[in-house]
Amino acid sequence: MKHYVWIALVGVIGLADSAFAQDRLAVAVPIPGPPVVDGVLDEPFWAAVEPITGFLQRDPVDGAPASEATEVRIAYTPTALYFGMTMHDSEPNLIRGNILQRGGWIDKDDNIRIALDTYNDDRNAYMFEVGVLGTQDDALISDESSTDWNWDGIYTTEARITDEGWILEIEIPFTTIRFNDTEAPEMGIAIARTIRRKNESVFWPHIGQEYRSGIVQVS
Repeated sequence: MKHYVWIALVGVIGLADSAFAQDRLAVAVPIPGPPVVDGVLDEPFWAAVEPITGFLQRDPVDGAPASEATEVRIAYTPTALYFGMTMHDSEPNLIRGNILQRGGWIDKDDNIRIALDTYNDDRNAYMFEVGVLGTQDDALISDESSTDWNWDGIYTTEARITDEGWILEIEIPFTTIRFNDTEAPEMGIAIARTIRRKNESVFWPHIGQEYRSGIVQVS
């Protein structure tokens, strides 16, 4: 079973008309130039991007709807991939954020993980983990069984806590990741959010507890 969802660069990958694609497709839209990565999604194009929603719990109640809404928007330029992420929270004053050191125990904070299976091979992926303070960690997933946290990718993040939750903006240069050099590259994507005070992890697409590796479970 394939757990990751295809990510399509609109105008590059022509999958949107198929029934399978509609169920298994995340859409990145082209933008004319890079946004300012400042944790403020005020560029007009962000409002026009259809968000990814519908995250489901892995913990504590496997398969239940997330207790807090998450919206993920994806865009790209010829040189980079961009994520504009809104993590709604009904009690923003209880959001946990303490880790400032890159490669620290970000999982102790509220955080987001993005895994990109750039070759769409169901075996390997790049994982980007970002905490509520914008702190970064990253890893290479190999053969679904090995996670190399010594890899240091080059990417830019900015996060901020708001009255409605927290916002995260990410820029991943295409030079940081390797992928098939074709006109229509196919990639897989999985996204996980941790709401630390609730010990709640939510996934899109859903990866249930029966898959012990969680987001590492590429296939």
